[in-house]
Amino acid sequence: MKKVAATPPVQQIGNAIHVGDNNTCGSNVLRNIDIDYEISIPKNATVIAKTGAGTIHAESITGFVHAATGNGDVIVNGVGNDSRLMTSAGNLDIQGAHGVLQARTSNGNLTIRDSDIKDSIIEAGAGNITATNLKGGVRVNTGTGNLSVAGLPTADWEMRTGNGTIQFHADADAKFELDAETGAGTIDSSLSSPLNGHITNGVDR
Repeated sequence: MKKVAATPPVQQIGNAIHVGDNNTCGSNVLRNIDIDYEISIPKNATVIAKTGAGTIHAESITGFVHAATGNGDVIVNGVGNDSRLMTSAGNLDIQGAHGVLQARTSNGNLTIRDSDIKDSIIEAGAGNITATNLKGGVRVNTGTGNLSVAGLPTADWEMRTGNGTIQFHADADAKFELDAETGAGTIDSSLSSPLNGHITNGVDR
């Protein structure tokens, strides 16, 4: 442990910074020890971060952030276009994402707020998804869990859950067509605009 502290496994080659490897701080060398790294980089940089177990936290990056952890949370505040955020077991907390976004947790909750995203895929294998102040087009899916999605659709939105509830809140000036379907459950609408269509066998069109 003292050796790692004295000579941290951080190496910079050109614009690339590499943190850690199996020979210096992997599980074969250090067992039952957690190490946190905090790295400051230019705001317009791009980030690729991977860890087997641990939380990844990225802030104020105008370039993309590709973050993946096997067991831990991913927390971002301000990330650029084409960011990809994934965890196998943990929560995703996303704020201030821009452009195309891919976010997935296999087992955990996913929260998005104050973001301007489009053509994005938001998925949870088992967990709740809460997304507010969204714009553009998005696809939001969870296998088991509840969805709460709000914002201004300017392209297609698709929201699905295998087992749970879906709450959709549109901005007051939003214009859209809504197709709602349930296999087992009820459909309630409190949209202020007049609705055209009918309800048949649990389907609102």
